[in-house]
Amino acid sequence: MKKILVLLLIFYLLLTSILVVYSNNHSTLSNKYRPIRGGIEINQWKFHYTSGYTLGNGCSIGYPAIVYGIRGYVTAGHCFNGQISGINWEGHVFQPSRFINNSYAGAPLIVDGDFYNTDSAFVEYYDVSSNLMTRVSGIWINAQITDYYSWNEIHFGNILFGLTIYKTGINTTVTSTYVYSYRSYLLKYEYDDGIWRLFKYIIYIPNLYAGKGDSGGPVYTLETYYLDGMLAGNASLVGIVIGKKGSDTMVISVDGIRYEIGISPIIGG
Repeated sequence: MKKILVLLLIFYLLLTSILVVYSNNHSTLSNKYRPIRGGIEINQWKFHYTSGYTLGNGCSIGYPAIVYGIRGYVTAGHCFNGQISGINWEGHVFQPSRFINNSYAGAPLIVDGDFYNTDSAFVEYYDVSSNLMTRVSGIWINAQITDYYSWNEIHFGNILFGLTIYKTGINTTVTSTYVYSYRSYLLKYEYDDGIWRLFKYIIYIPNLYAGKGDSGGPVYTLETYYLDGMLAGNASLVGIVIGKKGSDTMVISVDGIRYEIGISPIIGG
């Protein structure tokens, strides 16, 4: 009997440890963070004519950025535009949620998310840092953003071939793929949400995997190293997630966003 109890205890400890690891993997990005960094959860406060004020669908932060000397961060434009009839966005964003104390995280200043666009948005918020959340061998690290790939490198130079590309988002957390092929277009029509849209500076990366809620999350390459015995990393930005098409993840180039609406990533500071 004692042996059975010991075995049951061991089984319980193993089961709970698995559950804790799973929970931490998915909840880490939904914790509250200040300064703001890439990959973490945001929610928007919206108004509907029948239900009043409700919490919008969650999205992911792409990267800290600056425009006209104003600090903030980039996410997907469709997180804010009124694609569903009867919905208008209020100018409030919360990280991670309105129901967490002192979680206000700015207001959208620029939304490029209608029919001819980069599907990106800039949220004005002062407390940001040039970092993003990623996970390596089960360990979460706060990687520093040290660079980004230019559109010319991606589109004309095929620089992403042979690299391992990562994505962070609040739904599927961290995924990665070795790039054997990808497609990029300066202008590309896509049938999206019942209408045709013309996207700019778009990249299609196979097998990176993304789901609802990952929109706006950063896409990047990663170099890891040890600092004072702790795992650390440097990230070079490729773009942000805006959707998926079959097995491809749709990504808008960071450099394209910079070209189109003047929003530049904050690098190393």
